[in-house]
Amino acid sequence: MRIQQLVLAINKMGLIHFDNGRFDSIASGFADSVKSLVFEVGTATPVSASGGDIVVGRSGMTV
Repeated sequence: MRIQQLVLAINKMGLIHFDNGRFDSIASGFADSVKSLVFEVGTATPVSASGGDIVVGRSGMTV
């Protein structure tokens, strides 16, 4: 058994007002960097732990 897929939680999204362009840039950069490690990024999720967005419930800040 091995890890086949990762879930990427991108924190501090509240600081950049949940900017989709910045989120996409971070997620794709991370996906590119782990390709050599034989991992696949299954899901990238924007979170803002200080505001509780996506951590304790749904958020109106994301699409």
